[in-house]
Amino acid sequence: MVIFMKNKEIILKKIAKARKLKPGQIFFAVPEKITPPNAEYLPIPRLIVILSGSKQALLPLVERRTKLHLETGDMIYCLPGAWEKHDWSGNYEMLCIVPRKDYLRVSFYVHESLTEASRPEPIFHHTGLPYNEVMRSTINALNSASEMSDRIVIENLAKALLGIAEHECQRNIHENRGRPELLFNRIRNWTANSFQEEISRHLAAKVFGVSSGYISQLFKTHSGIAFQDYLTQCRMDHACELLEKTDLAVYQVADQCGFNNYVHFVRRFRELNGISPGKYREAAQK
Repeated sequence: MVIFMKNKEIILKKIAKARKLKPGQIFFAVPEKITPPNAEYLPIPRLIVILSGSKQALLPLVERRTKLHLETGDMIYCLPGAWEKHDWSGNYEMLCIVPRKDYLRVSFYVHESLTEASRPEPIFHHTGLPYNEVMRSTINALNSASEMSDRIVIENLAKALLGIAEHECQRNIHENRGRPELLFNRIRNWTANSFQEEISRHLAAKVFGVSSGYISQLFKTHSGIAFQDYLTQCRMDHACELLEKTDLAVYQVADQCGFNNYVHFVRRFRELNGISPGKYREAAQK
């Protein structure tokens, strides 16, 4: 449990740092049907802030695909369905605010090599609680702001989202955990919004401060299926969406859905859907 509290403290410090930065440029990444190799596609919005240093990224902007050189204070707001393709080399700190349906995930990346281009492992915090209506309204406003020319309004919306994210990360995940149905719903929603990571029943138990056996009991009582089966269902639903809506290679789909073993993904997909991922995509695109 200590590591999760430590992550929360780090994330809160980085959000506070982001709020104090002088805003640089703000870019809007927009949905585009064709997703390039090694790009990350997400059906949900997110705000990216360069906290220090500089890095490069290829993004589908309103006008065209553009390779950006991002400096301290620059921000990217990705509309739902937009992809990102990052050059991970360089010396920089980067914060990502990701409202996943009703739950907030905040990730912090730090990289200190001009030559090494691998993606750094993030420090992240999941709030585990439904975020408030103010955040939902701010996200909706940002989703509609890509066509605005008033930079000050856009900056204020981005700053507001950072402030609300800080408030959400300060909340206590254990509120009302003594009520089994509420706790089950929070664990279920946390799972539905975290399945792209290497999560498990044991990790959920640590995050929510209960035993892994109790989580099994909650899922059996309130859903009739095991935690692992629900996790697999979330991953497979997302895999089907990526196969239908993007041109990502099957191995990239597996990676973005939380499967670190491509062969296992293909086998499980065939078991649950009756056909291979490739055949599924062919049928969906006819």
